[in-house]
Amino acid sequence: MDLGIEGRIALVMGASRGIGRGVSAALAREGARVAIASRSRDRIESAAAEIDGDVTPFVADTEDLDRLAALPGEVAEALGPVEILITNTGGPPLGGTLDHPMEEWDAAYRALVLAPRTLVEAALPEMRRRRWG
Repeated sequence: MDLGIEGRIALVMGASRGIGRGVSAALAREGARVAIASRSRDRIESAAAEIDGDVTPFVADTEDLDRLAALPGEVAEALGPVEILITNTGGPPLGGTLDHPMEEWDAAYRALVLAPRTLVEAALPEMRRRRWG
């Protein structure tokens, strides 16, 4: 099935393993140029080496919102403007609401809400300008 993404620039967060890595591999198989990002340099470079296709690793942590705001621009400089954005991040802590300290909930909120919002804010203006994304 032709998804119409051949040659498109995709940015996938949380791409060193799990769902993010699987999405990255699928996009690369479809011919997208894929920027993969994760907080671990070793894991993201290993994932990039193991995924067949045009894959470039970037280090970025969802806890560093300034870094995330800059990431789409860095990808654009290296590959071209981001046209597909996957804001895959980790989930909340397992267990009941009161089983975890507020610091863990704060980190989960940053990863699940603020990090994707920051990435969208950074990538969306160029997508709108290009009328694709």
